[in-house]
Amino acid sequence: KELEKELADDVKTLETEFDTDHLEFEELEVRPRKSDIEVGPITLVWTPWEVSAEGIAEPLFTLPE
Repeated sequence: KELEKELADDVKTLETEFDTDHLEFEELEVRPRKSDIEVGPITLVWTPWEVSAEGIAEPLFTLPE
């Protein structure tokens, strides 16, 4: 019981100390270097679908097995 009470007290202390409603944040701007920026390939996939009057979407395509 003593250990549980000690744990509960420690948890309560931490919850009070790190309450998210009272945290203060400092804004820090980090400028990227040109060597840190990499653009990967972009892929766009479109598949046709049909939505029935009942709101059920059904694909208008089949995938190969």
